[in-house]
Amino acid sequence: MTQPEIMHFVRNTVTVVEGEKDKELDTSYLSLLRGVKAPNVRRGLALTMRVLGTIGAQTAPASG
Repeated sequence: MTQPEIMHFVRNTVTVVEGEKDKELDTSYLSLLRGVKAPNVRRGLALTMRVLGTIGAQTAPASG
């Protein structure tokens, strides 16, 4: 992704979060499992896990 694409992504994400942050949110396990059925949620989770894997790899202690 280019820097302008990343900035656009971040801007859109912040806009959505600002609009959603005060809404009621069901955080029960059943509700979360239902949410995973949505393709956009699954894609978001997969991308998040990829990013977290990259962060983890960069912060892993050096072996030796």
